[in-house]
Amino acid sequence: MKIRRIAFLGSLFLALSTSPMAHAWDGVATGVISGIDTVNETNNYELRVFLGSTVMCNNTTPSMNTWGYLNSSDPNYKATVANLMLAFATGKTVTIFTMNEGYGCHIHYVSVKA
Repeated sequence: MKIRRIAFLGSLFLALSTSPMAHAWDGVATGVISGIDTVNETNNYELRVFLGSTVMCNNTTPSMNTWGYLNSSDPNYKATVANLMLAFATGKTVTIFTMNEGYGCHIHYVSVKA
């Protein structure tokens, strides 16, 4: 019985710790992507995503908090870019979870809804 309880609690902890809701995000923004910019400089906010004038994170620099960014060095970069581009092309609603990093809103998780 004790082993089952430990196994259950371990599974519950793992499920909660890997969920996007388990993190303390600096920003969560939902909307339709209004624009995507690309920059041809390594680690210089290479892909920039806009949801109109929606604030993407709690960064205190107003010119930097209305867009989220990805760099090609980010894990799963290609899949995330494909997900964002498809959502942009089809006008789907996205929810973007960001962290304040490097003066901007670094995208860490993206959810696309029908």
